[in-house]
Amino acid sequence: MTTPHMMPVRRDIRFALPPERAKDWHVQGVPVTHFMNALSLLFPAGERFFMDSVRNYRDRIEDPELKKQVLGFIG
Repeated sequence: MTTPHMMPVRRDIRFALPPERAKDWHVQGVPVTHFMNALSLLFPAGERFFMDSVRNYRDRIEDPELKKQVLGFIG
C-alpha cells in the first residue's frame, strides 16, 4: 500500500528573535534552551545516517511509487 506522492519542501527558516532572547529562546528557560540547541546539533548526523540506510536498501525496493519517493528523499 502506498500513500499519495508527497515531495518534501526545503525551506529557509529564520527567526527574528530580539537580541536579549537569542541565548534564552525557549519559554521554559535556559536549561531547556541549551538542551534543544544540543539536540539540534545531532540532527544532521542522524539525517545522514537515515539517508545512508535508505540508500543501502533502495535496490531491494520493488514498488515503483515507493522507489520514486526513496529517490526523492535521498537525492
